[in-house]
Amino acid sequence: AAVAAEAAAGDRAIPDLPCRIRICDLGTCRDERHPPGAIVSTRPYRAPEVMLGLGWMYAADAWSMGCVVYEIATGRRLFDTRDTHAHLHLVEKTLGDPLPRHWASSCSEKTRPLFDADTGKLRPLIDSSIARAGRARPIVEVIDDDADLRDLILRLLHVDPAQRLDPRRMAAHPYVDRHYPESLRHPVSEVRPEAVVCHPHWT
Repeated sequence: AAVAAEAAAGDRAIPDLPCRIRICDLGTCRDERHPPGAIVSTRPYRAPEVMLGLGWMYAADAWSMGCVVYEIATGRRLFDTRDTHAHLHLVEKTLGDPLPRHWASSCSEKTRPLFDADTGKLRPLIDSSIARAGRARPIVEVIDDDADLRDLILRLLHVDPAQRLDPRRMAAHPYVDRHYPESLRHPVSEVRPEAVVCHPHWT
């Protein structure tokens, strides 16, 4: 099996006509036996566990999908930055919750300095990224007119990979069922239980 590990709104080119979508370019697709610290996904759509070297699996694609759905719904990129430290601050600001404190000691050596070792919190930003993070608004404030859409995005962007929606549950979500009821008529291949890696740092 393979993990697509890439989804970007800029890659879409869907005509306004009835059509079938066929994936023809998997970009940074990786085999499920990839090294735990492998970096994948286009930066704005990269899951926090990927950035921090915590190990990742299929749920990283759910995160990317959440970013894409937000961008399509609002016309704005959710995480528009090239810096990991600023990116993580934006994650906290837009989701409304701090990152798990134990990640400070579980992340890669390269990203460990981003955290305060005593508190487990992200260190403050000290450059121009402060202004951008300060302007960021929580998703619950930005998408305030459609509870189902907001719930879909937040479930795809759950900071805990084990809690994110998988493809089958996404197809059954009230928002998807309301707008794309045909999605449940398409079979979703089962993922072998042994193929899903539950990283110890996620719990």
